[in-house]
Amino acid sequence: MINYVEIIPQPYSGEYNEKIYDIESVWNSREWTWVKFEEDCETWCGNFRGAPIAVSLSEQYDKILVLTKDYLYLLERSNGVLIDYISQPEYHCLTVTPNGDFLVAGYYDIEMITNTLKATSRIETPFQLDMIEFHEWNENVLRIECYEFLDWENRKELFLDCDTMEFL
Repeated sequence: MINYVEIIPQPYSGEYNEKIYDIESVWNSREWTWVKFEEDCETWCGNFRGAPIAVSLSEQYDKILVLTKDYLYLLERSNGVLIDYISQPEYHCLTVTPNGDFLVAGYYDIEMITNTLKATSRIETPFQLDMIEFHEWNENVLRIECYEFLDWENRKELFLDCDTMEFL
């Protein structure tokens, strides 16, 4: 069972056992993301196509999401097997709630992903958002910075309660 994941710089050859997660496509970039996986008795590395953005682990669903510029990968937590992926995702932020739900953000929307990549739901926002950035968690509340769509003079700060999925 994978207990910890993190994006790391390219490791030295032979430093870790490596597993390559490459999806054949003419649209693939030349960039790669390296993710270190720690299990009870083993540490290994996964190579994912695309520049790194984020990685999150959900204990609730026993799933791992790896977000790169080329793909959003969904892995099984028990063994690191690729379950599903989305090509050319429009997401640029990823986090996992204390309840185990994944949150992803594009430039204008925030979505919740539960057990599969097809099980997404849009989070209602108090106004149209632009340039969304996830920041830190304070217990069950996520601090988000963004702009109101078409009003780029004032950066806004929002707080999302992950128990109710409503903004405070």
